[in-house]
Amino acid sequence: MLDSLAQEARRLGERDFQTMLPRAVRAQDGFRERLAVFWADHFTTLEMHRVTRNSLFAHVEDNIRPHIAGSFADLLKAAVLSPRMLRYLVQ
Repeated sequence: MLDSLAQEARRLGERDFQTMLPRAVRAQDGFRERLAVFWADHFTTLEMHRVTRNSLFAHVEDNIRPHIAGSFADLLKAAVLSPRMLRYLVQ
């Protein structure tokens, strides 16, 4: 069962990468894309668990990217209070 979960996580990670890479390459505002990567790295939630490692894409899309051009306070609140960050901090 764990092996099938790991395979599913890998498949989702590959799908997420196939979404992120073309967007980054074709972006007219490359600075915005670099900011998204910077803040995703700064507010890292990368877990060592193989199954949950690939859900980072959802964290970036839901909590970081919507606040790139907004206030830092909103970005900080969204990143720190996300369920993924809270789970990362507890581990």
